[in-house]
Amino acid sequence: MSKLIKSFALVSAFSFITRGIGFVARIILTRNLLTYDLGLYQSALSLFHVFLALATSGLPLAVSRFFANGKIKGTLSSALLLAIILSAIGISLPIVFRSTFLKVFSDPISLNLFYYLLPVLPLTAVYSLLRGALLGKERFFHYSFTELFDELIYFVSLFVLFLIFKDGPVAIYVPCISMIVSTLLASILCIILTLKNERLSLPQKDVLSQLLKITLPITSTRVLSSAISAFTTLILPALYIKYGLSQKQALSTIGLFSGVISPLVFVSLSVIGPLCLVLLPDMAKKHSDSKSRLLHSFLFISLLSAVILAFYLTYGEEILLEIFLKYEGGEILRLCSFAILPMGLNQLCSSTLNAMGMERTGLINYIISSTFGILIIILLTPKISVFAQVLSLLVQPIIALLLNLIKLCKSLKISLKELAKSLLPYLFFLPLTIISLSVKFLPFDFPSLIQIFISFVLLSLITLAFSYVLLPKTSLKLLKRKAN
Repeated sequence: MSKLIKSFALVSAFSFITRGIGFVARIILTRNLLTYDLGLYQSALSLFHVFLALATSGLPLAVSRFFANGKIKGTLSSALLLAIILSAIGISLPIVFRSTFLKVFSDPISLNLFYYLLPVLPLTAVYSLLRGALLGKERFFHYSFTELFDELIYFVSLFVLFLIFKDGPVAIYVPCISMIVSTLLASILCIILTLKNERLSLPQKDVLSQLLKITLPITSTRVLSSAISAFTTLILPALYIKYGLSQKQALSTIGLFSGVISPLVFVSLSVIGPLCLVLLPDMAKKHSDSKSRLLHSFLFISLLSAVILAFYLTYGEEILLEIFLKYEGGEILRLCSFAILPMGLNQLCSSTLNAMGMERTGLINYIISSTFGILIIILLTPKISVFAQVLSLLVQPIIALLLNLIKLCKSLKISLKELAKSLLPYLFFLPLTIISLSVKFLPFDFPSLIQIFISFVLLSLITLAFSYVLLPKTSLKLLKRKAN
């Protein structure tokens, strides 16, 4: 078995377990908080992600690229210095300009939650950088294990604290406290694994300048992405209130969409993530198989998206009700599930552009697509309410994907015929949906959870069988090639 297959299998296994724990943690969170409280928390979290992107976004990838290319001396210490400076700025601004930040939120509780999250900023900066070094060294086991450890500690903290503070006013702060605890312990673990038997050299001026050059476009893209997400989350309550909803209804809508539906849509990206991680070091080295690996990754993403789409189309309401105890949002989930394919493909394309040194192209494409997304929300919210957010979620990744594909197809000499073939498995969602609906309407009085489980297992088995027939002639043949 080739190194690539082993690495992908390892990272995928860890990712599956980690995302499973994270999904259960999300269920615990949504079951213990009202949608209004979720809206308050998501508002705070969206703004926090802007500062987190500023402190960490481009640096882990740059560190990973440096280590992958053998540029080790001074890299980690220089990156840590930059991250600490940016984290200090990120913490100072909200403290100095508290009155300004108070005006940003529609409820003061969101501001308090935001301040509770600030200690996570420097911890995450250190944690992500050290994991970037592990990735660059291709220590995939340690890279994956640290993420699993982080998620497991968060889950345990969340579970225990909700048992203690479930019915009190402290309950809404439980996610923030759990995040602090998990990030602190995960950072300590990363320090032990990364710096064991190694000594940090002093930061070097030339390394600092190279890091800044590489990270600026990536950081700009992710800060912009987080800022747009925060803008959307923070401006939407005002728009909803302006056009007839109460403050409670507006924040509850935000809580349902951002806290429940969006994580279900983004769950597919957690499976695509390991694929990006394994491919990035080879992309950074401009491996000769980059074109084939990208196309066969598209094939895998298309098939995965088809399975999830079929599942959500059939059991949208049941998933929200039986698992999350939410009585509305099934129609929104079904519509949003059509965004899974373009989001997954765009994640891979964006990561590939970054790995190939075309960060500026990705930034420009993201700005263009995000502009369309914002305009849809601002112009159409008065007419179609929350469905404007759904439409934005669909349109934005499609535009970004098309723009990124134009650049990648030119760079890697990918033809339209080759691209179309790699996306054909997506059509498999049609027979899968029919099969899933057949299970749903069987003449047996099964509880909803049993129906969901049977359908999920059946779809998974059928997809695996289909993959066994399809992939040996394509992806597996490619993955077994030795690196040049």
